[in-house]
Amino acid sequence: SLPRRVADRLQLKQQLWVVLGEQLVECQVAYRAIEEMPAGSKTVRLAVQSDLTEIPWAFGQTVEVRFQLATDQAGYWVPMSALHRDASGLWSIYLAQAAQEISPAEQTDENTPATHKITSQLVQLLHWQNDWALVDGGLAADQLVVVNGTHRIVSGQSVHVHDVTEELAPPDKPRGDE
Repeated sequence: SLPRRVADRLQLKQQLWVVLGEQLVECQVAYRAIEEMPAGSKTVRLAVQSDLTEIPWAFGQTVEVRFQLATDQAGYWVPMSALHRDASGLWSIYLAQAAQEISPAEQTDENTPATHKITSQLVQLLHWQNDWALVDGGLAADQLVVVNGTHRIVSGQSVHVHDVTEELAPPDKPRGDE
């Protein structure tokens, strides 16, 4: 069963990926069983088919379905850990912006001056999936987002940045061998 808002965007014979046990199996949408659902239901039954002759499976086994859906909403995927509620209850993210000049009193380390200052940016939560959120809020691709430790920083704080881009993989990009 899938939410109608998702199932309505899938087409017959569309390619999907199913995680069956420890294996990733290519499948396709066989049919959507709208008529089998109770009136007013917010879900739709979806049948997928694949060649499982070489893969061990059991009837009734739970699987995870993965598929790509394009959206007409512009935004950026950020880890859920990057989101925080600001004082007014709205969603925000912290950005690390290059500091032009930071006085020695504002340095966070005696030997190395801080290179960035923290600012808070309001964002709109458009969609979330697992540990990721699609947000919009006038962000630019070259901005540095604080993804961990948001409970330890405040706007105006001077910080050193650490690039963790290689450690992150949003929902639209596979992780590892997948």
